[in-house]
Amino acid sequence: MKKRIPLLALLLSLSAASAAQVLTVKPGLWEHKVELKSESGQLEKALDLARAQMALLPPAQRQMMEGMLNRQGVKFDLVNQSFRNCVTEAEATSGQFRFVEEGGCTLTTVRNVGADTHISFVCEQGQGEGELTLHNGSEYSGKSSMTLDLVGIVERASATHSGRWLAASCEAL
Repeated sequence: MKKRIPLLALLLSLSAASAAQVLTVKPGLWEHKVELKSESGQLEKALDLARAQMALLPPAQRQMMEGMLNRQGVKFDLVNQSFRNCVTEAEATSGQFRFVEEGGCTLTTVRNVGADTHISFVCEQGQGEGELTLHNGSEYSGKSSMTLDLVGIVERASATHSGRWLAASCEAL
């Protein structure tokens, strides 16, 4: 059974749910950036705490945590709220991305309107909706909102996110 870090799963879910759509993207190495805001500010405080805790870990433990994520195909930068992942040829052409499932999300609706894709999704921590615009298959930008259940505390959060294709090869992961 995979051990998940709830905060990481949330970040992946918001960005992954936004990036997942039926439009074709380039396969290879992608970088995603997420900027989160919550109504209460508690989510931002949790991010600050996670950053501080990660910085305090002994190097061996920090490497172990990073290695666990890398084995799942994700290189996460908690400081900059970004992550990198590899999109396979099959994922790129089908619009079915493995990291959406690994983020604990299921898309419930996907609707294309012109250049925009509108989505609704359900994740382990809550549910939400968002929209994104794909720019020439190698960049996207979007925003989403989500109602979260964080250990019995219901929180409304929003995210702005963007992604860009970096390289055809995923060796950098």
